[in-house]
Order: sequence, then structure tokens, then C-alpha cells
Amino acid sequence: MQKILNFREYAIRIIIVVLSFIYLPILFGSISGDSTLVSYIIAALCFFLLLILAVGLVLRDGKYVRFYAISYIIQLVLGVVHYLYFVDAGYFDGNGGATSSFWHEFITTFTSIEMIHDNWRQLGLLSMVPSDEFYVTHREIWHIIAYPFYFLGHKWLNYAPLNAFSSLFASANLVFLFRNRIDSEKIKYLRNWTAFFPLFLFNDWMWRDAFGLMLMSVGIVLVYLAKNPIAKSIAFVWFGFGAFIQRTMYFVLVGGAIGYGYIKKQRNGVLKILSILVSLVILFVLLQFTQETNDEDYNSGYINSMSFITLPIKIVFGLIGPFPWVQFFKLVEHNPAFAWQLGDYILGTFQFGYLLAIIFNYRNISFKNLDVCTIFGFGIMLSGFVTSQMHIGYIAEGLYFTLPWFFNSVGSIYKRFFNISLFVLVILNVVVLTMGGLSISSLWK
Repeated sequence: MQKILNFREYAIRIIIVVLSFIYLPILFGSISGDSTLVSYIIAALCFFLLLILAVGLVLRDGKYVRFYAISYIIQLVLGVVHYLYFVDAGYFDGNGGATSSFWHEFITTFTSIEMIHDNWRQLGLLSMVPSDEFYVTHREIWHIIAYPFYFLGHKWLNYAPLNAFSSLFASANLVFLFRNRIDSEKIKYLRNWTAFFPLFLFNDWMWRDAFGLMLMSVGIVLVYLAKNPIAKSIAFVWFGFGAFIQRTMYFVLVGGAIGYGYIKKQRNGVLKILSILVSLVILFVLLQFTQETNDEDYNSGYINSMSFITLPIKIVFGLIGPFPWVQFFKLVEHNPAFAWQLGDYILGTFQFGYLLAIIFNYRNISFKNLDVCTIFGFGIMLSGFVTSQMHIGYIAEGLYFTLPWFFNSVGSIYKRFFNISLFVLVILNVVVLTMGGLSISSLWK
């Protein structure tokens, strides 16, 4: 059993990864050209080197480095094939821009990064586009994501290597954290499913979720390793910042998860009560802060009474995601942005199998003494279920952080429930197709 890094050792390695994130794009960007294909290859090599460095520093094991290196190559191939087949077969013959047939949100995201780059050319790399002039939400994380491509080239598929790096390094962080807590067979399941988590299977688009999840995974590791007040403060700042710039409400969940972890450790009754009171005050402050940060439309539209009344139904349909699957080719023909919904079908199968495994193995599964990672994950899942704008991606980001607990509880028998899930959903597709469709989401909107 390999000795786990302490807080200082892990933090130093993360600093090296951060510095590499800053300087490697400058180095590789100096040899990049105007060719869309060459630009993509240079970006892929840049983040491949960054991944090898990051995994090697954190996991310190050649077999993991090889696994994640091969996984990176597989993911990039999947992304390129997916994009060329479903979206733009002539991408590498063009200038690398967003295809004009995308819907507004995709094009707006692409042009927003152009705005960031233009602003940097005029005012320097430390400047930020004012919030009232920025086209999309969460401008802070987009400024970080935009940085490497200021040097590597702002082309659509250049962002795929960053997405692959982010999802794989997040996986490596969970493996690092739990490989001494979970037996070798279960850690393989955790490694494989987090490395090829269906939410991130198709990396050929511009979004913030993979990068944000990676930042939060680092924050969770820091929280686990922190032993003194200074280390705990640093861990909270990183974890809280990563969660906040991913989705504002996640900041509250960070406070709740850390507060729960601290309360659980208290053995003295008075200290436990005091810890609960302090945690409630902190949660109230964080909630007020996020409400002031969000606009009124976001706060009022996030949750309504039907969100809770229909919660049991929403849990099932939220885990399954877009349905029925038979609509896929019609949707893609209408707009190529629906090409990524194919990943949601795989994700829905995985998550429905997750639910079945918990239901039919409830006697072997304990919800007592849950750790910070799992509590945070369930918190994100709950926030994804209760929102009136429920989306499978919101739920999956939380489910991801519950996977160490899940595979430690279920193990290899999950294969059977995945197969059952696939069978049931295929049959339901046939039934729904026969009925002429199904519309239930209006209940909670």
C-alpha cells in the first residue's frame, strides 16, 4: 500500500500543475500555426503532457500513468469521430469556428471567448470583461478556460483536449483519495467509470463542466488532507472557489458538506451542538451571499412547490435523462447541437442502473457516516432534482462524487444492474414509440 501524500506534498504538486497549465500553452503555442489540424494536434499534445505530469505527480505509479494516457487518446478519438460524423465533416478544412447551424447558446459561448481574447490583447491578461458586457454566465471560469487558447488558438475542437484532461485528472484525484480506503477490485471500477464517465464521454464541445468538476475534485482532496487551521482555510478557499465559479449554489453545498464532516468528528456533546449552530450560521451567510450574487430571475425560477411534490418522479426521470432515445436522429437533423445527447442516453443507462443497484441492495448499503465527498455529491444531486430546470447534467455532476461510496458498497455486481437498466430502457423506448410519445416534464416547470 503506497503512502498517501500529506497536505503540503499534494499542494506543492498542484502548484506545479497550475504553473504547467500557465506555461505549457505558451511553449506549445509558439510552434502552433494557422492550420486547423495542426492547431488541434498542438493542443492535444499540450494537454497530453499536462495530464502525464499531473497523474504522475499525484498517483506516482506507472500503471496509472499508462492507463490515463491511453484513456486520453481514446477520448480524443471519440471526440473527433463524433464531431466529424454528426456535426461538421469538413471541420479540419475550415478555420475552426463554430458551425453556423448551432443554436444560440453554443455560438454565444464561442464568441464570448473571442471577446475575452480581444480584451486581453487590449488591456492585458489580468483584465476581465465586465459582467454587464459578457454574453454567458459564470464569466470567471470562462476566463480561466480561455487562457490556454489565447496561445494555442481559439478553435472549436481545440477545447476537446482540455475537457479530456480535466475529466481524467478529476478521476485521478478520486483514485488518489480512495485507493487506500477501497479494495483493489472496487478501485478499478471507480477508476474505469470515472475515467469514462458518460457525462464526459464526448469532449468535442465548449463547456465548463469538466473543468469545474476537476477544480472541485482538487478541493475535495485538499479538504481530506487538511489537518490544521491554515491548511483547512486554504482547502475551503480552493474548494469554495471551484464550486462557486462552476455553479453559484454549489458554494452553499461546500459549506454544508464541510460542516457535516466537522460535526461528525465531534465526540463531545457540547462541542457537537456548538458545531451545528456555527455550521447553520455559516450556511445562512453563504446562502445570502449566493442569493445576492444571482439575479432575481435565477433565484425565483430555481425551485417551486411542484419541485418537491413531484420529487419521487423527478428522481427517476432526472436520472434517466432525455427520453425517448428514438428521437435522436430527428433532433440531430434539426440541429447538430443535439449530437451530444447521445452521451446522455449512455449516462441515463448508467444512472438508472445506479438507482436499481441501490434499491435492490439496500440491505448492504449504509447511508450512515457518509464522508464529505459523498455528502457534497448528494447535495448537488438534490439541487439538480428540485430545480424547475432539471437537467441530467446537473444531477450527474453530483452523482460523480458519490461513486467512491457507491462502488465501495456495490462493487462488481453493478454490471448486472447496468445490463438490466439497458434492457428496461430499450423496452420503454419501444413502448413510448408505440404510444406516440411521452411528456411529463411540464409537471414541475
